[in-house]
This record gives sequence, structure tokens and C-alpha cells, in this order.
Amino acid sequence: MGSRTARLFYDEIIAKPPGASRPTRWHQDASHWCIRAEQVCTLWLALDDTGLGDGAVRYIPGSHADGRIYRPVDGAGRPWPGSAGDPPPPDGAFEGLYIVSFALEAGDAAIHQARVVHGSSANTAGRHNRRAYVTRWLGDDAVYSWRGFDMPVSVAVPFEEGQPLDHGLFPLLYEQAAGVPA
Repeated sequence: MGSRTARLFYDEIIAKPPGASRPTRWHQDASHWCIRAEQVCTLWLALDDTGLGDGAVRYIPGSHADGRIYRPVDGAGRPWPGSAGDPPPPDGAFEGLYIVSFALEAGDAAIHQARVVHGSSANTAGRHNRRAYVTRWLGDDAVYSWRGFDMPVSVAVPFEEGQPLDHGLFPLLYEQAAGVPA
């Protein structure tokens, strides 16, 4: 992440039951948050063995590099009302690009920068659940930035534009010792 500190932003469980799940549209995690930062990442910890047929996450390598944040969309692909950002890419926009995915065993983890475009297919293999424990992490440069909507995490503190997110709501779980290079 390149940060001297790491704060837990929030965590969640994501589950795709076999045969009953839907694909997850291409998206960026950062598009759903009122944050401006380079040092923000998602850690996706597999709770079940996961391959392409189980709805493994697919990534567009390097898609974070241009700094663009797309508008968040709902399940039908409609932008969130009042949201700011570039228009979301249409379905199929990334087909033909270099796409990577990982077969993960339970306990394996994948980490990606919050602007990396990613999505997943439905869990069609019918073998087992595809569950993950997902944590979101904030680095030193994370500040509040209004994007036209309230963050979908419980934030009962009114943040000001540009305010660092070094608040007790986001616990500090790592701090690099002074004098040690980042």
C-alpha cells in the first residue's frame, strides 16, 4: 500500500451460493466511497476454494493507473442518483482486454488497489458456496471527499472535505516505526 499506517475502514462477508447467485458487474470499490486516496486497498480472503466456475473475482490489471473513478451503479447498471464521477463502463466494455483471475484455496487472499476494475461471474459450478471475508484498508493519504451520496458504511461522524480519516471510527491497526522507510 506504500503507507506508514493502516486503518481498518470496514469489513464484510460476500457470498455466492451455488446456482442461485448472479454475476457481479465490473466496478471499482473506490466508486462506492467518499474517499480521495491512493493508499486504499481491499483484501479478499477466500473462505471456500474458489475457481472461475465458482464466481472467482476477475481483475483488469493496471485499470487503476489513470486515476479515474467511475460512478457507482445499482444491480441494474443505473448510476446512483446524485453520484459523481466518470460514466460507468457499459457491460462488455472490458471484453477482449487482458483479464486475470485466481483460483484460490480457502485461506488464500487477494489484495487490490481500490480503483482496480473487477467483477465476477455467477457461481455456476454447483459444488459449494463461494464466500469471502473482505476487509477495506485506509493508508496515510485517505481523506474525506464528498461524491454526491452518503457512504454505504455507518459513519455517524460529519467529516469535512479533505479531512484525514484518522478517526477512532477507523481503528489504527498498523503503524510503521519511526526511521524505517515505507
